[in-house]
Amino acid sequence: MDHHSLLQSLLGAVGDFFTFRTFIAPGVIYITYYVGAVSVPVLAWLVARQSRTRLLEELRARSPDTWAETGGLGWKGWARVAGAAFATFVILEIGWRMLFEFLLAYFQIREALVSAGG
Repeated sequence: MDHHSLLQSLLGAVGDFFTFRTFIAPGVIYITYYVGAVSVPVLAWLVARQSRTRLLEELRARSPDTWAETGGLGWKGWARVAGAAFATFVILEIGWRMLFEFLLAYFQIREALVSAGG
């Protein structure tokens, strides 16, 4: 393969990339999925921590006397908060997975159509 044909094929590949005839997503989608699958729980934990702080501040500000008498939310209140946090985590992970399954199916359909079309 000489330099001219190598340069021509490289320019063709770059042109295909910029005109969306070639997609990079099928190769990058797996990396993006796993980065997101790890990031979603970390972000959910940070949001839950911030929400907990805001909830405690709000409860103390609204009724400081009642708060002191009851000793906070109690175990039932915290169990509800933990249950809601866990349910949110599961829903986010399932949603993330479904999104990427849809994207993978889309690229498989596209490849089948391109192959069938010639």
